Amino acid sequence: MSKKPALVITGERKHKLVKIVDIDEDIVQTATSLKNIVQFMELPIFSTAKKADTRIYEWSSPDGKKRFTITPSAKGRATVWDRDILLFFFTSLAGMIDNGDLAKDFRVDFFSVTALAINRFCRRGDGGQDYDDLISAFDRLLGTVVKLEVEGESCVSFPLIAGYEVVKRDGSNRMSNVQVNLPAHILQLLFNRKTLSFSKTYQKLTSGYEKQLSMLCPRFCGNKSVFPISLEKLWVWMGRPRELKTFRHWIRNRTGELMEYSVIYLPSTDEVQINNNKIREAKIRRYIKKRAIEKHKKRDQ
Repeated sequence: MSKKPALVITGERKHKLVKIVDIDEDIVQTATSLKNIVQFMELPIFSTAKKADTRIYEWSSPDGKKRFTITPSAKGRATVWDRDILLFFFTSLAGMIDNGDLAKDFRVDFFSVTALAINRFCRRGDGGQDYDDLISAFDRLLGTVVKLEVEGESCVSFPLIAGYEVVKRDGSNRMSNVQVNLPAHILQLLFNRKTLSFSKTYQKLTSGYEKQLSMLCPRFCGNKSVFPISLEKLWVWMGRPRELKTFRHWIRNRTGELMEYSVIYLPSTDEVQINNNKIREAKIRRYIKKRAIEKHKKRDQ
């Protein structure tokens, strides 16, 4: 028999019983890394600009095998900052699945969490405007529909969230809890562990470009220490933000590490080199240790 979720509340919506799973904020706080769905990491689903974008967006991978269409609502396409809300849920639910608190065959209608927990995770404040901005983010997630086609495999269409409800505190107009309905397609990917882990230092990133690029780095590098890619191809994977020359200028002038990665522009070849610093440092330590052992052996001979 499968194990039921640890915290289940049975509620009523329009005279219909629904199952609501309560998410403990400690799951995210104690997680050693964040989780994202692989499809969401490799595809430029989210806008890197804060200005509302209501255009229908079509994209195809450089090899032409993956095509998808983003259809936003009148309130605009979901942004990389809105995606942080999904990362909160993905990380929480992945932890619950690993702990056996959430079973694949147990139907869940809504996931409930405090609005403050989401705002903390997303590095938002707790003022009235911050909660209004949170509602706007949910509206964009609900209104953004993704249609994904993989050549010779499948075609699937789904919204980024299937619905939400705000629970307000008694006697006040302030948000208390948010109950979110995630699409079946997203839940299936989570249960099938179609996710990748990445550093929690992601939460410190503020630039839209950096947030998008930080999702591509672990997807591209994997267990490699170095991953080279042409600037134009990277621009395509980023979703063609602005003009290519503007993106080149940003890549050339950006400084500092991106989580555990460093991104270097090579003007001679117009390429970008993504370095996995953690793997590179491990290789250097192994090399130094090997040389020390060899030196010690020669001394004993």
